[in-house]
Amino acid sequence: MSNKLYDILKWIAQYLLPGLGTLYFALAKIWGLPYGVEIVGTISAFDAFLGGLLGISSANYYGKQEQTNVNYDSVDDREYEVIDESKEGGL
Repeated sequence: MSNKLYDILKWIAQYLLPGLGTLYFALAKIWGLPYGVEIVGTISAFDAFLGGLLGISSANYYGKQEQTNVNYDSVDDREYEVIDESKEGGL
C-alpha cells in the first residue's frame, strides 16, 4: 500500500466516517430520518474494520523496517552485527 493511499484511508477512518455517523445520527433524531441506529451502526462497524486493517498495515510496515535496519560492520570479508547498546539496554 502506498503512503498516499494509507494517509487517505487513515483520514477517512479517523475523521470522515465518525463525523458522518455523528451527523446522520443527529439529523435522524431531529428530522425523523429512517434507520438511524442501523445506519450509524453500519458506519461504525465499517470504520472499526478499516481501522483494524490500517493497524495491521502499520504494524507490518514498521516490523519490516525493524528487520531491515540491522547495521553490519565488515571485517575480514565477514559480517558482524553492530549492537547499539542504547537500544538494547546494555549487556
